[in-house]
Order: sequence, then C-alpha cells, then structure tokens
Amino acid sequence: MRIRRGLFILGLGCLLLVVLANAVRHTVMRQPLVDSSSVALGQSYQLDGQLDDDLAALAETIDLNAGSVVHGDAALIGGTITINGRINGDLTAVGESLLLGPAAEIMGEATFLVKEVTINGRVDGVINMRGENLQINPEATLAGDIFACTSTLNYDNNLRSEQVRPCDESETLANLDSGDIFNDPDFTLPPLNIHVGNSPAVGWLFSILGALALSGLSILAVVIFPRQVSHMEESIRANPRSLGQIGFMVFLLVIGISFAFAVILAILPPLGVLLIPVYFIGALIFFGMTLAGWITVALLFGDLLLRRFTRTAFPPLVTAAVGNFTLFLIWQFLLLIPLAALLALVIPTSIGLGAAVLTRMGTKPSHKSYFVQG
Repeated sequence: MRIRRGLFILGLGCLLLVVLANAVRHTVMRQPLVDSSSVALGQSYQLDGQLDDDLAALAETIDLNAGSVVHGDAALIGGTITINGRINGDLTAVGESLLLGPAAEIMGEATFLVKEVTINGRVDGVINMRGENLQINPEATLAGDIFACTSTLNYDNNLRSEQVRPCDESETLANLDSGDIFNDPDFTLPPLNIHVGNSPAVGWLFSILGALALSGLSILAVVIFPRQVSHMEESIRANPRSLGQIGFMVFLLVIGISFAFAVILAILPPLGVLLIPVYFIGALIFFGMTLAGWITVALLFGDLLLRRFTRTAFPPLVTAAVGNFTLFLIWQFLLLIPLAALLALVIPTSIGLGAAVLTRMGTKPSHKSYFVQG
C-alpha cells in the first residue's frame, strides 16, 4: 500500500511537470521567429519567385534576387546575405555582411546581428543592429527609428536627426542581451493560476522540474532494461574507485577528441564536415553511457537512502526515482560552493560512466545482481 501511494505521488509529480513545462514553453516562446516556415539549408540559397510563407535560410551565401517576394517574416543566417527583393514581414539577419540593394523592400521591422551592413533600399519599420559598421547610402528610404550598436554609423541622405536613437533604448536588443525569462522571470502558470516573479523560488522551480524529468527517465530505464542496469549496479558495488578512474579517463579522452575535431574543422573544413556524422554518433553514444551510468548511481543511492531511513527494501523503480530526485536537489544546495558542486557532479558521473564502459552498457554480466525486476 505504501509503495502504491509513493508511485501515485510520483506519477502526479510527472503530470505536474508536463503542465508546468507547457506553461513555461509558451512563456519562453511567446513570439516564435518563424511559425510555419519554408526552411532552407545548404551551401547557398537563392530566391527568385514568390514564397507564400515565412522563410528560414541557413547557408554560406544567401541571395533574395530582384522580383522575389516573401509573404511573411524572414530569418536569414549566412556569411554573405544580399537582398534585392521584397519581404512583407519582419527581417532577422545574422552573418558577416548584409547588403540591401536598391530594389530591396522590408515592410516590417529589421534586426541585424551582422558585422557589416549596407543599406541602399527601403525599410519601413524600426532597424535594430548590433555589429561593427552600418552604411546608409543616399538612395536608401528609412521610415522608422534606427538603433545601431556599432563602431561606425555612416549616413548621407535625408534622415531626420531624431531617427538615429541610442542603441540602449532598443527593446529588441535589450531582450536579446538579457534573456528576460531567466534573468527577470515574470509569468503565470495558467492551469494553476500561480504567479511567478523574480525570486529564488524560480530557480528551485526549474530544478525540481529537472529532477522530476530525470526521475521519470530512471523509472523507464529500470523497467525496460532491468538486467543491464543490474549488471552496472553490481560492478559499482564491487569496485567504485576503479570505475571512477576509468570514467574520468574517458571524460579526458572525449575532451581530447572534441578538441582535435575542432582543430580539424578549422584547418581542413572539407574533412571536418565529413567527420561531423561520426562525431555526432560518438557524442550520442557517450551521452547514452553517461546517462545510463548516472541512473545506476542514482539507483544505488536511493536504495542506500531508503534502507537507512525505513529499514525496508523497495523495488528498483522506486529507489531509482528517489535517488535521482535527492541527488539533484543536493547538487542544487552545493552550487553555493562551486568546487563542492563540481566534485559532487564529476565523481558519481565518472563512477557511473566507468560502470557503463566496463560492462558495455550493462550487456556484459558480472557475478550476480542485487536487484531483480519483478
């Protein structure tokens, strides 16, 4: 009866997690950059005709040619961006250089996170820019204010002096710098009608959500892979110190491989691009082994904790959930002491990773298991 009550409470917590996460998601993403967009990825991108939707393009060179029309917002990320067409919504551009040609028409607001921007065309809305140089040529037509956080701002046309505003007055740029919800959270959880403002409780709210998510994942792992988890648990009980050393060496190896991959990507880009899938697969394997090891450590910690206070043996799915939740909350307290928090994270993670490596993700059996799923 006691176990059923605990599982009911845990299930209720997971349901609460879904409700809160949904409320937070709607708050963080109040106005998504692109709702239902045409997404383009590649070495280069060109638009010659009309696009009856939003546009999201990621490429080395992006060209919206004369006569092209985007009937929505546009988000462009590239090295060199050239626009000679019409955008009926807002424009967001990120890159090295941006040229708005004489035929360019931006009907909404323009936000540039670009090193060099040259404007020859028309912008009806506000311009927000963060970069090094903004050049506004005489043929440009600008109707809104200009907030330019740049080293140089050159303009030689009929701009009104009051159009050029201090960049720190731009609400758009301020939001990009601050990350509103994390630095000054202020939102309401609609289903519960709970108002959350700027207080330490916000950090604990997200911590509890993370702990519940890890606990739920631990329960799934124990239920789906009981034998594998049991093998890793046995190896940790047998020799945790050696496993910690193995796990720490694996961490160092992964850091070294990541650094070498970054060097290859910078020196030999074609080879680096070819190795991206291999690196991605390796990263997924490493993440899976680390997560499996952490779940096993949490299982052992939860069993130790429950036996210490209740003198009763609980099923593995209960001990895994309790251990994960408790470890996560303890780590939050230790964040007040950075070194202690780092050790509290690295040591159990290294032990768990060592167990995952030594047992090949639990597929290599040891002598016998302490936990039997039933």
